[in-house]
Amino acid sequence: MALFVEGANKQTPRGRDDLQELWRFLCGNISVFPTDRIDVYGFTKQQIVIMDPARAGMPGAAKIPLDVFIERAFQKQAFDRLVIAFDAYPANQAIPLVDGQAFPCLRVEKDFVLSRLAESRVLPEPFRDAAAQLLAHYVANRAAPRAGVRPPFGEVELVYMGPIFEAMLLQDVTALRTVFGLKKAPASWPALPYAGDRPDFALRKIVNAHHRKGPEYLRLSYDAAKHAWAQEILRNAPETSAIWEHAIAQRLTKVLV
Repeated sequence: MALFVEGANKQTPRGRDDLQELWRFLCGNISVFPTDRIDVYGFTKQQIVIMDPARAGMPGAAKIPLDVFIERAFQKQAFDRLVIAFDAYPANQAIPLVDGQAFPCLRVEKDFVLSRLAESRVLPEPFRDAAAQLLAHYVANRAAPRAGVRPPFGEVELVYMGPIFEAMLLQDVTALRTVFGLKKAPASWPALPYAGDRPDFALRKIVNAHHRKGPEYLRLSYDAAKHAWAQEILRNAPETSAIWEHAIAQRLTKVLV
């Protein structure tokens, strides 16, 4: 399985890929899918946006559309299944606002990604066909939840993370306190479970205020090791944690079949 997620693959000085380790740990806790068969690739939201031909030349750091990035990864290491996990934020500039909302709804975002994959000129044919089939399923069954068995789960799956991945991490105040050895949550912390639009800002504030009290191997700022901090929070979340009940974790669980 190839798991494409918003984030960056960066090697630590000891050769550890924190993004891959984070997602393999998460998948291993919510499914029985063998984590050593999951390769994790980081990408940016802009790589989704520039799959739209009208946005292909937009300025920014990303130069490779997501479908091209996927095809290149496939050529280096073939895979049978493709799962793409992407955040609602930042907004997809190629999608018009819906009812004046800053962030398009799950349906609109999924339709955009699947249609771009289905129409790709470079994506391997099995994935183009699977994307087209999944898009057709969503169009024909707008109000019906998908079954938890195959079909319709198949070679291409999407996990929509609203508003972003970090929202899942801010569901369990006890797990966060445990990471830093705190007996109670400081008054400066936001109310948890967090329900705001920018959980990444809230998590950065928490980590940066207490990172010197974290585990000895991880006394870095949030931005220096955000994926490692995320994994540390997950490691301290018990089986009964609200983290595992969050919509992001539940959606990922469904596609790891």
